[in-house]
Amino acid sequence: MKTLLYLLLFLSIFGISCCNDDDHTTTETQPIAGEWNLKHVQGGLAGVNDTYEDGIIVWTFSDDGTTLVVENNNTEDVIYDGLESGTYACTYLTTDGTTTSLIIDETLDLGILTINGSTMTLDENVAADGFLLTFER
Repeated sequence: MKTLLYLLLFLSIFGISCCNDDDHTTTETQPIAGEWNLKHVQGGLAGVNDTYEDGIIVWTFSDDGTTLVVENNNTEDVIYDGLESGTYACTYLTTDGTTTSLIIDETLDLGILTINGSTMTLDENVAADGFLLTFER
């Protein structure tokens, strides 16, 4: 009887450990994924301080965070309002497991200062006459 019990226990453990999870693909959604409205731009040599209404400039990141679609409907004459309308490739630099920079089309490096729920702040190195962009969901 003990032999039969051990055999069943062994087969149960063996069966569970042989479960193949390779067929299950999971896509992890990035915190940056989704639609973001550019709300405020400040900085630069000219001291830009511009505010935008929802829907004027919208950045939409794919679920995996590798693609950015920008819809820039700004018709005001401003010094800087972010990127032109279009689709851009995105990559991220991380340090100690924390995302520190958003790289757009392998050329534009925007430091991610914060993503706090519904607010994201990107920094083009304001200290060196870049711009600080604030977005909201």
